[in-house]
Amino acid sequence: MMIAILLLPSAFGMLLKDPTIAAKKDIFFMLLYLVYFMSLKAKMIIPDFIIAFFIIICILNHEASFFYLPFVAFTYFIKNKAPAISKLKKIFIFQILPAIITMGILYKFGMDIRTNDSVTFLKAHGLQLGQLGIYEYDPNFDVLNFYKKHIYGYQTYSISLLISLITFGIYYKFNELKINFRFIIVQTLFLIPLFYIAYDWGRWINIVFSLLTIYIAGEKTLASSTKKDIIALIVIAFNFLWSMMVLHQGFATFPALDSFIKKLYYFIFYKIQKIFLAVKSNH
Repeated sequence: MMIAILLLPSAFGMLLKDPTIAAKKDIFFMLLYLVYFMSLKAKMIIPDFIIAFFIIICILNHEASFFYLPFVAFTYFIKNKAPAISKLKKIFIFQILPAIITMGILYKFGMDIRTNDSVTFLKAHGLQLGQLGIYEYDPNFDVLNFYKKHIYGYQTYSISLLISLITFGIYYKFNELKINFRFIIVQTLFLIPLFYIAYDWGRWINIVFSLLTIYIAGEKTLASSTKKDIIALIVIAFNFLWSMMVLHQGFATFPALDSFIKKLYYFIFYKIQKIFLAVKSNH
């Protein structure tokens, strides 16, 4: 079943469907999280100021790292054997506080990376950009209007999210692992602002499930069985039939089914809209 997790289109399996995800700056944060997790797993003592330093570096590399801070805190809390009160104090002092201060400094004193000479400078030094990305980002961009224009694609991220949760749920069930709902709630609350201000939702979902894959890879697994192997093969085969893109295409499958889902969605959407308008006009 671990292979099914590794090939999941919303986690590391996204590299097979959309290789450009590997070029994102998020890979730096995920790499550091992997090193951090392996160090805790090996019971290595990591000075708290080192953790604080690398959290700051990650946020300076990409501000989105701030919104995944619960993963670091949760891993520290679970894998560290110190008293709970002591761990909570250190999480606040060496993880949350430095992250908040760094974000505050960036917000107050951060400079706009987009200048008239930025792209020219990069090209002059041999870097040809296939996409301008952040260099063409407009800070006054109307994100809500963008979501409205691509409402179908963004709503289909819920399909990818549901399938991914089911896949991880099967893995947890097979290995009798406990789901920490408090962590899920805290991490979700942290991510809400990111999903509001940044429209590349596939990227943020990919980071969540990639970090979760790293975490569960270190958990104890139970012995396999014929039933488990058959279910795992079915899950792997099913997950090869769909993909999740970085931008406004939350779920895509083979054309015939994709077209059917889209038609069904719009049929239901416009029926509900007509009912709503009719009720509104009566009042």
